[in-house]
Amino acid sequence: FTSFDTSYLDQVKFKEQKNGKKLTIQVNEKIPELSVEDFERLKNVINETFKWGSYDSVLFISDDESGVEFESFGMLADMAIMHQTQKGYYLYESSDGRRFLAPSSESYETVQEAIKMMKVKESGTHLQPILSDDTKIEDIQKNGKELIIQFSSSANIENKPEDVLMVEGLLLTAKDFGFTKVKFKNASTTKVGAYDLSKSVQVPYAPNPITIES
Repeated sequence: FTSFDTSYLDQVKFKEQKNGKKLTIQVNEKIPELSVEDFERLKNVINETFKWGSYDSVLFISDDESGVEFESFGMLADMAIMHQTQKGYYLYESSDGRRFLAPSSESYETVQEAIKMMKVKESGTHLQPILSDDTKIEDIQKNGKELIIQFSSSANIENKPEDVLMVEGLLLTAKDFGFTKVKFKNASTTKVGAYDLSKSVQVPYAPNPITIES
């Protein structure tokens, strides 16, 4: 990761349009000069943040005027949200030991390719694979909006934190390719975390849910 100062985002205000399909982002602070890489990363962060909802686009405004001025790139006014970014999911572990699922930096042509690459550490990032060599996937098939993942007989799937991350990462990857549920076949257990692998599993709304205590 390069140095990416996002402190100015503390001043950002978000507002949902009446139809619920467009989100307004108001930025009153001047956007500092960004490299091409960081500008693309900023747009990617915005897309990844809002692609899970119903928003089709983001409207940028500043001082009640349409558009936000970037020193290096001119005016950015309207940005379409891509909901199916066709990415695989990896493990990101923070400095304090918290674990998160994070999307790959690359998009893939097929879900099969994305899942295959999830066994390999992504070069140049802190992302770690969530599929180990012991997680042998024998076949991946599509059935309409359902993705069927068949493990080999030697796969050792257990109800443990690593396999919960694996299941959730596969579910999120399936969702990123437009699938609404996943059928896990030939798993060595029917229970992984909160997931019942004996039947089709609905893809989650978004990654990394947070429990809010009342």
